[in-house]
Amino acid sequence: MPSLYLINPTSLAKNNAKHLLATDATSRDADLILVCETWFKVHHSKSFSDIDGYTYFRFDRSRHHGGSVCIYFKSNIKVTRINLTESLDGFGG
Repeated sequence: MPSLYLINPTSLAKNNAKHLLATDATSRDADLILVCETWFKVHHSKSFSDIDGYTYFRFDRSRHHGGSVCIYFKSNIKVTRINLTESLDGFGG
């Protein structure tokens, strides 16, 4: 059974937040990490979001303050991204 770690850090964009998340994920041996309120924006580079040993999908909020989500999963787990953009048109916006 995969282990899941769900967190709302109210910004991974602040100093050391991503490092603390990586430490928590490693200590919990989390297979999946679901992050609400990353506050990542388009200007945050891919390397800004990277956590060693994990691959991720980011869903950045383009307008307004806050928001955005990110799903990290261990690099050895095979996943497929499904685009739901049309179904979620106007969501969170």
